[in-house]
Amino acid sequence: MIASFYIPQSVTYVGESVFNQCIGVVNIEAPSLPSSWNTSWNGTYGAPLQINWGVAL
Repeated sequence: MIASFYIPQSVTYVGESVFNQCIGVVNIEAPSLPSSWNTSWNGTYGAPLQINWGVAL
């Protein structure tokens, strides 16, 4: 699946590998990884995923 996602600052938790098998872009409002997110939140098992931190809409 090719997709574009936006995660606003109000998201307080993201679990493990939520974008598994996704190809695309994740724009995140937070400036860096929030401490409450799973450290493996962006595991994609080989699918290319571009992560952009500090993106405001």
